[in-house]
Amino acid sequence: MFLDDWLGGDRDLSSCLKPVKRVKQKLEVIGFLIAHEKCSWFPSQYVKWLGYVWDTNIGKICVSVERIDKAEKAASLILSEIGKGVLLFSARTLASIIGQLISMQIVLG
Repeated sequence: MFLDDWLGGDRDLSSCLKPVKRVKQKLEVIGFLIAHEKCSWFPSQYVKWLGYVWDTNIGKICVSVERIDKAEKAASLILSEIGKGVLLFSARTLASIIGQLISMQIVLG
């Protein structure tokens, strides 16, 4: 089994540290191999997670610049092809751009 990407929170730094310590210890006790170099065990109020930028200092969740750039590039390619008169696209191409836009729904509404 693999675990990847989890996020937790609490009202202040000291309250966040306790569950982080417990989770880390429990994972080690049950035998998970933890890639510590990939982990951020210290609580932060600003984090890039799953393609979003979470900033609890200002109370905002934003789409990451990388994610926006990827969607813009895909949309530009489609629009460029339409400009050349190409009106048929593979289902995979359309699903890719639509999926990227839908995945931003949490932020864009």
